[in-house]
Parts: sequence; C-alpha cells; structure tokens
Amino acid sequence: MENVFSACAQGADTSETVRAMLAGLPKEAADARLVFIFYDDSHDPHVIYAALRKHFPRARLVGGTSARGVFSEKGMAGDHSMGVLVLCDKHGEYGVAAAEQGDDPEATAARLLQEALVDAGAQGQLPALVWVFLPTGTEEYALRGLRSVVGDRCPIMGGTVAGNRFLSGPKFSQIATSGVFESGIVVCALLPSSPMGISLQTGYVPLGPSGVVTAVGGRDGERLTEPGAIGRELLEIDGAPAFETYCAWLGEDDIPAPDDERGLLQNGVLWPLASIPVETDLHQHLPIVPFGLTQNGGIRVRRAAVVGERVYAMEGDPVQLAPRGGRAAYEAWMNLYPNCDAMTGALVVHCAAARIALAEHVKDMPYYIASALDGRPFLGCFSFGEQGEVGGRNVHGNLMISVLVFSSTNDRD
Repeated sequence: MENVFSACAQGADTSETVRAMLAGLPKEAADARLVFIFYDDSHDPHVIYAALRKHFPRARLVGGTSARGVFSEKGMAGDHSMGVLVLCDKHGEYGVAAAEQGDDPEATAARLLQEALVDAGAQGQLPALVWVFLPTGTEEYALRGLRSVVGDRCPIMGGTVAGNRFLSGPKFSQIATSGVFESGIVVCALLPSSPMGISLQTGYVPLGPSGVVTAVGGRDGERLTEPGAIGRELLEIDGAPAFETYCAWLGEDDIPAPDDERGLLQNGVLWPLASIPVETDLHQHLPIVPFGLTQNGGIRVRRAAVVGERVYAMEGDPVQLAPRGGRAAYEAWMNLYPNCDAMTGALVVHCAAARIALAEHVKDMPYYIASALDGRPFLGCFSFGEQGEVGGRNVHGNLMISVLVFSSTNDRD
C-alpha cells in the first residue's frame, strides 16, 4: 500500500462541504483503490456519491451515515461534518457489493460477499478481511451469512449505520460503488498488498451480579425459550422479568421511570449488560445496551440476547472510557506484525451510544487515538453497533470501538 489519506469538512450545504473535503486531499489521492466515506445524516448522500464517483473514477466506495458527524487525527469534526479515508494500493485487490437487505439478510449478506470477491478479482479466494456496514437489527443474521462463506478464518469488521437520533426516525443511508441505499448491506472484501492490524475493545467492567437468559422475544414478537434462540427483547433472566432483575442488580433508585426512554438509554450506556461470547483467559465481555422496555417487563436491547447465555451487570466511567480509543489503536498497531514500523493510517468505528457516556470527554477521544497512532491519518465514524473479532470469533457488540490499521510496502516497485 503506497499511501493512506484522510480529509474532513463541516458545513450545512452538502455540495460545498463535499468540495471542501475533497480539496483537503493531495493529488495522489485521485488514484485511490478504496475510499471509505462517512457523513452526518443532515447531508444528501446522492450529492456526496456523485462527487466521489467523479473524483475517484477507479475506486471502490463504502460507507454511510455516522451519528453527529465524524472525527479524525485533527479532532472532532462536529455536527454536519463528513470525512473520507483514501487507500492508494496499486498492488492490492478490493471489491464492494451492496443491496437492500430484503426479507432474508443472512442470504443477502452471503451473496454480497461472493459478489464482492468477484468485484475484487478474487473469486474463490479467502480475503484478508471483510468489512461491512449494516442496518440496525440485522447484524446477527448478516454475520451468520458472512460466516457461512468464510467462517472465522478471516476477520469480519464494520459498523451498524447510524443517524443523529437514537429513539425516533434516524435518516440512515449507505454508499457503495454501485450507488446509494436506504436500508442496505454493504460488503467490502479487502486483499491489500500489505498486512493489516485489528482491535475490538470495550472499556466497561463487571459490577458482580450475573444471571442466565431464559427467554427472549423473536423478530416477530414471539416468546422464545429454546437454548440458542436470539432476540432483541430480553424477556427473562433466571426466570424473572428482565427489567426487574436489572433494577435489582443496579439498585431501583438509580433506574429512570419505565416511560422515560431517553433516561433509560442514558442509564444503559453507563450501566449496560454484557455476555462473554468466547471463553478465554481474558474473559472479554461483549456489551448489550438496554434502551427501552416491553409491556411484560422485558428490556429492548441493541444487540440480540441469546437464550442460555450468562449476562453480567457492567459499569462504565466516562473518564476511563475516553482513553480506550488510544488503547484500541495501539493494540491494532501492535497486531500489525511484522510491519509495525510501516503503519500508514487507520479506520475507527466508535459506538454512538458510548459517545453519550463520554459526555464532555468525547472531545478528547480522537487525540488519544492520534497519539497512539503517532499522528498517522485516520477517519472515525459513530455507529449503532460494532462488528469485530473476539477470541477468534466474529461477533456483533454494542458500546465498543474497533480499529483497523493499514501498512505500507515500501520495498515494492
């Protein structure tokens, strides 16, 4: 990989903002093979797409909306911002495929990965990494489809498309090489000419209480109790209503009223639940955000709960959460073996709900990452869910941060 470039711009007018963003790139960036693009949902994605296709005629495109803008090595770009991360890699192979999710996101994701490999000229090959941008609520099913093609033999990373509102009417959109989508799955197959390093981290710690999920609500609202069943409604823990158990774990005086959804979300980002998807010596917890209640005392969650899994009460400290981006970036760099000294840039996915938990400390987060990456260019988006690898298994989580770092191969002609 020859170079990685980033550029951001902020403004209310989409045409002017995208022009300012592209003006911040050097001339060499026009030869990009892959371009990541993220933007505040106040912008018109069709205008952005048209400008990118004109500026990068040979590049694959992947990205979409990011909650309240983007961030980079220069700091928080702010509301109404957009940004690109540009990969120039004449010896690498990259492919992108996208489609509306349809009625069967598992099958759609599997098909799109095969199409992305064809687009990369790598049909039948195992990519170095799969990067995805997904609609909320489909992540577990789409990951199942992707894993049906590549298993856990290569990392699957990415984010869940996000908007500026958590609880009502976010304007989601995705951009791919083929166009703009409103509820699409975008799959990118990466076979770069130089190694990549990855990291997926959370900064939350267990409080102590835990219990086993005994019932969840399925996609159609049905009550599921068979082991392994998944659902976005956590109905019961140890046979008791989930919200009742959650309140007992945290102390009822600390929980907002049941009809205060915004308060429940703000509470949930500081005191989430979590499970351990893969038993390792590290016991890495995968958080679940509680953000609302069901009529029968269950909890609506941003990541599917699984019947039979043990869930833990967790706690986050805003002061401790801000530096975790730097820790994740440093870990990804150290995982870039053996080319640690040749790291050239990074892509960061940060949970939008965790941004709420950071409060005023969010402004410090990009600088921790920039320091860990020694000033290399990077682009970050805020997502409604994060995908990555834990203990050799590709998973979907909440309240996490993922970092993908790229390296150069300066010895090539």
